[in-house]
Amino acid sequence: MLILIGVYVAGVSAGGAMACILAATYPDIFAAVAILAGAEFKAAISMSEGLAAMKRGGPDPVRQGQLAFEAMRTGLRRKDKRHMR
Repeated sequence: MLILIGVYVAGVSAGGAMACILAATYPDIFAAVAILAGAEFKAAISMSEGLAAMKRGGPDPVRQGQLAFEAMRTGLRRKDKRHMR
């Protein structure tokens, strides 16, 4: 018997970008993420930046990875506060 426990998120294109945001900001909820052809975390915060990222690629991937990591830490701190109540 195989029992899988956890919530998984996947997305393609704009859905991939959303899956990335969900996984980075709610690491306590999602066990894994699969992204296909989606932008990295915070690659754009406006429509014009989104169009530019689609044409030329997103910003520095190392910096975006650091931003995603910081968001994950914030998400985990939120979880800790909810459990302390």
